[in-house]
Amino acid sequence: MAIEYVVLEKCPILDTFGAETLLHFSLRTQQVEGLTRMLKNQSIEGEEALDKSITLREYIDDTVQTTTLSLRSMMEELKPFEEAAQNCEVHGHSLKNEQARWGTIYYPISASIEMFFVNLMSEGVAHGGECNNLFDYLKENEITFLGDRHAEMRRYGRDDDKPKPQTELEEELFWLYNDHEFTTDQLFEFLFFQEKMTPEQSGLLCPFIPLIPQAKAALEMIDREIPPEIDQYFKNIEKSYTKNVAIVFKT
Repeated sequence: MAIEYVVLEKCPILDTFGAETLLHFSLRTQQVEGLTRMLKNQSIEGEEALDKSITLREYIDDTVQTTTLSLRSMMEELKPFEEAAQNCEVHGHSLKNEQARWGTIYYPISASIEMFFVNLMSEGVAHGGECNNLFDYLKENEITFLGDRHAEMRRYGRDDDKPKPQTELEEELFWLYNDHEFTTDQLFEFLFFQEKMTPEQSGLLCPFIPLIPQAKAALEMIDREIPPEIDQYFKNIEKSYTKNVAIVFKT
């Protein structure tokens, strides 16, 4: 399971297909790449790989829905997008360049990622300055980003046969700013679980980008690593702010 997101940088592809289809193309592209690697690791290549039946499972409305596809059919589905990418001057006539404006956050969100964000927020508190704008914003919009939705997702499926919870840790972590306690449930709702993040909201996160190495270093001391999708997320946050375009999410 995953959270898909795309930076809505205006270009011919976005004009032609729209945000919803672009999110679907993003997901399909990553599925094709992942399945190709998996099959290759199993020494399945060429025509055999292309015609291999793949069962995809998605949790929709509390039920598991399955779809059986082949790698060939998934690649055929992507052809209109690949052809459009070759004519996209904004992103350099390359599907790979198109991929630079989308990403995936896999869940359950790992304990490492959750610890990293608490470290990053704590670095922001110590740094002060423009980092305070995010904390003030979260406090002012506490009703919107209360954390209840993610708290429910955190518990989801731990005691029954429902889908897995979206966070590995059973309890949220927290940090303090001006004697106010913020939780990772609040933060994750802001970071990943909005339908759309505005450039103004992206701008609240940009001051934290120079602090990322320190937040990572604290994890390295306890042999924890941050997956590359988090670095990609912050690159796209910066792109959203500097290009003055929104990011759309789909869970």
